[in-house]
Amino acid sequence: MALEKTKGIVLHHIKYGDTSIIAYLYTEKFGRQAFMVNGARSKKANLKANLFQPLFVHNLEIYYNQKRDLQRIKELKNIKPFRTIPYDIVKNSISLFLAEVLYRCLREQESGNQLFNFLLNSIELLDTLEEGAVNYHLLFLVQLSRFLGFYPNDNRSSDSEWFDLQDGNFCNSKPVHNHVINKDYLDLFDVLRNTSMTKPEALVLTKLQRDYLLDKLIEYYKLHLGHFGDIKSVEVLKTVFSG
Repeated sequence: MALEKTKGIVLHHIKYGDTSIIAYLYTEKFGRQAFMVNGARSKKANLKANLFQPLFVHNLEIYYNQKRDLQRIKELKNIKPFRTIPYDIVKNSISLFLAEVLYRCLREQESGNQLFNFLLNSIELLDTLEEGAVNYHLLFLVQLSRFLGFYPNDNRSSDSEWFDLQDGNFCNSKPVHNHVINKDYLDLFDVLRNTSMTKPEALVLTKLQRDYLLDKLIEYYKLHLGHFGDIKSVEVLKTVFSG
């Protein structure tokens, strides 16, 4: 067992026993790790459960043992408290969605400065956005796919009528399967692929268009990540954006 320092992004936590939790964090050094936090739900806890809310970013000092499924935290300090996410219903809903997506996407072996820095920058950007937050999750999903190895190919031509979600390619004729983005949405999908995460307000979508693109991006992730599963917070997002 070694004492290690690393940064960590909270993805999820579950109750364990009467007062403890198991917290899942994506760490800069070791990828996704599970931590046993004893007594986190007790009044005298040194590390309280409210420190493990989705997308909180911490400096960590941990007892790390590669052979163990559950690690331990010696010290934890929040790097940058949120200014808007907890108080903005749209941003808060998006943060829950992003955390759930990352919890399902990321695995222990997936660590690295580029991905970690992308996530740090994305979280900070969401917190500081002044407009366009309703589309931020779509832009995030597209850009995250770069780091996961299935970013959509840039092969659209004037004859393209479909985007094949299974192959990640634009195509001129409909594939034999139904995992496609149809021609009515190709222009919007192209705009989505080419819109900067720093300018989400440039992506102008109706609720119908936003829901369609979200469903298709989740389908895309499911096709390329066998362990992705169902994202429960999707319906919460759609409900929040219907107001």
